[in-house]
Amino acid sequence: MIKNANFLNISKENLDTVVSDLSGGEKQRIAILRAFARKSDFILLDEPTGNLDLENAEIIFEKLYQLRKNKTILIISHNLELAKKYGDLIISLERKPVVKILKIKHNQVKVNQKQVEIDLFFKKKPLNLFDKFKSLFLFLKTDFKTRGSSTLFVLIFFLINLLSLNLFFVLDSKVSNFNSEKIQQYQLDSVELAKKKNIAFFDKDFQNFERQKEIAVKVLPIFPTNNLIFIDKNYEIPENNVLKPALISSGTPIELIDESDFFRKRFFFDNKNLKGHFIKNENEIILSKTVIDKLKIIDPIGKIVKIHKLRNSNINKNPTTFEVIIAGVNYLKDVSGKIPSFIHYKLVEKINQKFGRNDTFFADFDHIQISLLNVLNAGLNLKNEEVLENIPVKNLILETGKIPENKGELLLSTKLFNSIKNSKNIKIGDFIMIDSEFGQAIPYKISGVFNLTQNSELLSKNQQLKSENLVIFYKNGNDLRKTLYPSGAKIFLRTDDIDKNLARFKAENPNFIFFRDLEWVKIKLLSGTFMIKSILLGIQLLLLIALITFSVLFSKNLVRLKTKSIGILKSLGLKKRKIFIIHLLNILVICGLMLTSGLILTLGTMPYFYTLITNVDFGTPGFLQIFINFIISWFVISLFVFLIYFFISLKVYKKPITELLRYDFR
Repeated sequence: MIKNANFLNISKENLDTVVSDLSGGEKQRIAILRAFARKSDFILLDEPTGNLDLENAEIIFEKLYQLRKNKTILIISHNLELAKKYGDLIISLERKPVVKILKIKHNQVKVNQKQVEIDLFFKKKPLNLFDKFKSLFLFLKTDFKTRGSSTLFVLIFFLINLLSLNLFFVLDSKVSNFNSEKIQQYQLDSVELAKKKNIAFFDKDFQNFERQKEIAVKVLPIFPTNNLIFIDKNYEIPENNVLKPALISSGTPIELIDESDFFRKRFFFDNKNLKGHFIKNENEIILSKTVIDKLKIIDPIGKIVKIHKLRNSNINKNPTTFEVIIAGVNYLKDVSGKIPSFIHYKLVEKINQKFGRNDTFFADFDHIQISLLNVLNAGLNLKNEEVLENIPVKNLILETGKIPENKGELLLSTKLFNSIKNSKNIKIGDFIMIDSEFGQAIPYKISGVFNLTQNSELLSKNQQLKSENLVIFYKNGNDLRKTLYPSGAKIFLRTDDIDKNLARFKAENPNFIFFRDLEWVKIKLLSGTFMIKSILLGIQLLLLIALITFSVLFSKNLVRLKTKSIGILKSLGLKKRKIFIIHLLNILVICGLMLTSGLILTLGTMPYFYTLITNVDFGTPGFLQIFINFIISWFVISLFVFLIYFFISLKVYKKPITELLRYDFR
């Protein structure tokens, strides 16, 4: 301090004297010493030589010139000559406007070499991190305080846009976070398979599924349940087949199960969602609460209910009913919002076998349809007498092909083969579909073609020929048409990674039609959100327009308020990058606040809104997907707001300093 005082020609006696007892010049020097003692980067001096004579004034200017290193010193003075001699930049003022700005190049000033060592006494101490943050905080506080209401509007519309846009993305996201309890309740870990053209499933199909044990944990045959109705035990179907609606229950969903431990472990009888006990055999059933209410069954556990099957509108005059025991009552809804009943698949198989042989229904079934695989609307109708059985095929003379070797192969007459060939270029070894007595398509392989003329003697002994369109089965090959086969299969997959296992299973079984699997359910449910997403998109556009409007107004007002500040910072020679960092700091902070608060709200609310809008309660998009959607939404909106503020600020920054400093905000 003593050295610094000596540098400014301040004696030790002056330092020990009360300031009020000092002369005007001594007070000026003490004030300058105090300013430099604070080690400030910026020093403002108002007429520091006002009370000094010209000689002492020049000494002060020379000292200040030597001390200017690593500092910005702004001096207000009426001594233009000394200002030109020692100043780096002169701003000439007359009342209000800036008249001119003059930059000075110093070639004439000679600094006393003995005094250069003074720089050692005034080393610049860099600001610590706390001081830097404190300075930035003061800038932010000023910005937000002066434009509090407009800042609040920008924050609100920013957040609303962020949540709305993220919700729009989330509705199109893939469900990956599953509720295992709901997955089992809705049986969404399963997939149902069918073949084209209603082709039946055979033992080899199920054997193939059983071999895929890595992903398939349970295989169940499927038989039609769409025409099953439940009837009160004491109700007898009248001969006129006119059923009383109040005494039957139809149209309720039915799920097939068996008595295995696999299904037993999936049913939790808590006397709330499920009452009673699990089925022990095929003669027991878990009935839905809907059916119980419709039939008005009181204390249903252990009671008997009848099951009847309707085939089209034609009901047998003496229909057969099946009686089953109610083992349990189900109160849980399926994914479509209905309460299903659970029946043993073997019971449904028996029901279909019984009613499939209904003589009344098949009384007029005197035609057999032959169709071609993978060809739509291509087929021929044959009469029953055109299908020949028990023909010694080994004695037939064939035009082409070979004698059938098993019941899955057959022979066609030349005319029939050519008729089919006209629809499609078929050849020996191809398969044709023949309808069974149960309405299923049974595939038969064309083994060979025979000529009627060449085999007339053999055929006439076994069949009275009335047509040239003939089919000859191998031995008991026609029995395939008299057997009921599963119409599909239901495969339960491992639940460790449902999406991956489902995709793998589909890839390994490409020749089947898949339905009622997880992807099928998601597409079906989410297709209903199209209107909601359209409305949400319209609202999003309006919100985005509102956000842009408020951002423009906010930016213009704040930039106008800070115009003089920008001018002062430019006049002081602050780097452009630093000016923009200070100026854009409030927008960066707003974006940062929206990043943290928006992320907390998004991760906490998006799963809830997804379930509320889509009605999908078995799973939601994963948190990683929601996070990615949020970051994209936040980046897009932040970029909009930042660019608006940046270009408006840039337009102001390009103005000359004189215009910035004389700008009157009022």
